[in-house]
Amino acid sequence: MSEPVKQPTVKVYFIEPVKTISVVINLLIRMNFEVYSVSNEDKFKLFSVLSGNKRNVIFLCIQTDSEAPDCVHYLESVMGLHDSQNQVGVFVSSIIGYDIRRIFLMQGVATIDLYHLKSKPLDTLKKVLVYFDAREKRAFVKARAMGICQVFFTMKNLMEPVKAEIVDISVYAFTCKLEEQDKVFFSHKEYIPEVTLILRGRRIRVSARLMGFDRQNPDVGIFLIYCTTVENGQMEFHQKLNNDVKNPLYEYIESYLREDLKRRLGEFPSADLK
Repeated sequence: MSEPVKQPTVKVYFIEPVKTISVVINLLIRMNFEVYSVSNEDKFKLFSVLSGNKRNVIFLCIQTDSEAPDCVHYLESVMGLHDSQNQVGVFVSSIIGYDIRRIFLMQGVATIDLYHLKSKPLDTLKKVLVYFDAREKRAFVKARAMGICQVFFTMKNLMEPVKAEIVDISVYAFTCKLEEQDKVFFSHKEYIPEVTLILRGRRIRVSARLMGFDRQNPDVGIFLIYCTTVENGQMEFHQKLNNDVKNPLYEYIESYLREDLKRRLGEFPSADLK
């Protein structure tokens, strides 16, 4: 049976999000939405970033009628980009009249009332993102290694742990580059009970299971992340991670997403993109 074709990763950008959105962005990341916050100053720089991904969803926000012309100009600019598939939604204040809303609706742009967002922010954003088909069905948000990111495998019959450099990591799995002489210590689908992840100085104790090596780079091993419990004197491995593992992983992923977008936006001067 052939493997299903994975859909392109959907990235979600909030332009100058109101406070209610800002508060829940990190929570959305923890629910495996790949979301970013972009300032008004950087919103035109974002165009160069959008072209690097096949599917993007961009949300704007207007709280007064006077903000509508700039919002319309920006969404027209977004729609004019042809290197990627871009969808746009607009959060509108309850004081925004029908004539303004109709301008967006005539262009096929969804409007979402901020009233609903303020009453149930997380539930509303989840429904909106699912409507835009922005939810990754089986994917987990991944972060590349930043700074010192290493993994130490404690192996049987070895005095010292096997050390490797992490390539990327999610809350589900990680990849790391193994030295050729260290590969002999690993067996396909074997559980490794004692594994220490070090992400920019923070230590996270987990277990892991080798699922194979990257086809394009055979030095890169692919490991699933596990936690362990003891049942009837037997060690049980499971992928339902406890908060001591999940929280620092998500914190690292959140910081990576912020810093990576900031770095990429910093490569483009705003004046050349408007």
